[in-house]
Amino acid sequence: MEEFYTIQGEGFNTGKPAYFVRIGGCDVGCHWCDVKESWDASIHPLTEA
Repeated sequence: MEEFYTIQGEGFNTGKPAYFVRIGGCDVGCHWCDVKESWDASIHPLTEA
């Protein structure tokens, strides 16, 4: 779904470089989720990692 470099913004590793990989199809449904479009895997193309 999405991958990007950033700076970690919370926890023990705050301020350190980080590489995030967000995948589609999460079935947890957390009410605080900031990427609700990740819940439906069918709207995202398949990508090789």
